[in-house]
Amino acid sequence: MGFDPRRAYEFSILRDRDAAPFFTGRGEEIRRFDQAVDELDVQPGEQAVFRIYQGAPGCGKTSLLQHLRDVRSDRLLFIGVRETHLASEAALVERVREVAVAEGQTGDRVAARLVQALGSRLRMRESGNQLRDAIATKAAGRSKIVLYMDEAQLVGPTEQPGLVLLHRDGLGVPAICLFTGLSHTSDRFRSIPGLSRLGSNTVVNMGAMTAEECAASTRMLLDRCGAVGDSDRTAAIIAEMSHGWPQHLHGAQTALCHELLRTNGALNEVDAERLRSASDQNREEYYRDRLSGSVLGLRPSFTANVVARVRQHQPLDPLALVELCGEELVRSGMADNPHVEATAEEFAAGLVERGVLSEAPSGGYDVAIPSMAAWLERIATPRS
Repeated sequence: MGFDPRRAYEFSILRDRDAAPFFTGRGEEIRRFDQAVDELDVQPGEQAVFRIYQGAPGCGKTSLLQHLRDVRSDRLLFIGVRETHLASEAALVERVREVAVAEGQTGDRVAARLVQALGSRLRMRESGNQLRDAIATKAAGRSKIVLYMDEAQLVGPTEQPGLVLLHRDGLGVPAICLFTGLSHTSDRFRSIPGLSRLGSNTVVNMGAMTAEECAASTRMLLDRCGAVGDSDRTAAIIAEMSHGWPQHLHGAQTALCHELLRTNGALNEVDAERLRSASDQNREEYYRDRLSGSVLGLRPSFTANVVARVRQHQPLDPLALVELCGEELVRSGMADNPHVEATAEEFAAGLVERGVLSEAPSGGYDVAIPSMAAWLERIATPRS
């Protein structure tokens, strides 16, 4: 097969990061999901099994979710839920029934059983526990659903009714609740009354991919495009540029496809410096986007200075982080600047909520994305 410029072009303009066309790795994360499925059989009960996949921006949470849907939909019914679906028991059950009915019309056996099992669920409050037991018995071991939500770090008190229902009572059918979000997602869940006692195996922290996993993904891309030359060498170069981060891997692979279009698929003619420059630019644009639209983007160099002090002093709790931000506001003169209305509390919250900082395994805070630390060091204002 010769070089296919159409496929290289299609990847070069791909901006949808919900799915990774050349997904590799994440074996442990997938195993933890399959373990949740097995748990429904080993320990049958009405409560849903929770899994929270959390990590820094761009670590591949959303693409993992899409991959699980792709490879496990043959035996599980995936149902996406939003905040509004969790606002009440009725809204949640109606959402499940809506999707089950739509899927059941295509002859899906799992969905068809769910339609039957959930038929009277909305009246369960009036019908009592006997109906709940009958539905659970009918559905147990024969039908399973996965309720999933992305950007789950945004959940709050408004979603308490649906989340507590799933955690405490369940829907009467075997269910997994799959949530993906930033590194503080589990903290948001535990702050909701009724959810403080999440299981010890509920949270899955996602980090970087291995160099070989990044290289394997790139070899799949090169094979798909029909590129000619030393694919192993090129894949290793792209893996090094990705810093193990799926978002950066995508940026480096996009730059590679532009080069392939220029060289007509000849890998030995790819300009390594041009490739590295484009990859670096994609990565730095992503970092700037993380700061923009928030108080962090008002003066990126100030944000970089705060992060430098965080890395030096490692504040151990949110209050200590706020105090550090306040000290830096005073030191920089921004506290007295009438054009800067942001408070220390807003800066501290922004650093965590925008995924710049996350809780370090050893305690305290650190930069969520390792390669972001180097970029922040470059844009920081020298201290006098």
